[in-house]
Amino acid sequence: LSQFQLAYSQSYSKRSYVYSGVISFLEKCRSENIFLSLITNKPSRYTLPLLRALDLEKYFWNVLSGDSLEEKKPHPMPLEYQLDLLKIRPDEALMIGDSVTDAQAAKAAAVPFLGVSYGYNHGVSLADDYPIVVDSLNDIVF
Repeated sequence: LSQFQLAYSQSYSKRSYVYSGVISFLEKCRSENIFLSLITNKPSRYTLPLLRALDLEKYFWNVLSGDSLEEKKPHPMPLEYQLDLLKIRPDEALMIGDSVTDAQAAKAAAVPFLGVSYGYNHGVSLADDYPIVVDSLNDIVF
C-alpha cells in the first residue's frame, strides 16, 4: 500500500483530464449562481491537489473527500452534510455521478440522481439501472 501511495502521489495528475463538456457546464453553473459541491471517496491528500492541477477547485464552494467525515459514499452522510450546510431539502439538490456508489448515496439521502455515461464505474453502465443518464453535461438544460 505504501508503494502504491508513493507512486500515485507522484503521478495522479499526469493522466487525469477533464471530460468534454465539463468546463462549459461548470461555467454555466457559476454564471447561474448554482452552488456546486464535490463529494469524492478519494483521500483528501489527493483530492485538492488534483483539483488544483486541473484548475477545477474554483468551481466548488465545498469539497468533501473520502476521509472528511466518518462515513463516505454510498453512505448518505456526505450528501446530508452538504444539504445541512446549504440549509436545503434533498429535493432541492441534484447528485450528478458516474458510479453506482454515487447513485446509492443519492438514493440513501433521498436526493435526485443524474448519471453520466462515462467515468469511474468499473465498466458497468448506469443506464442499465438508472432512468436518467447523459453522455455529456452539456445535455443538461437549466
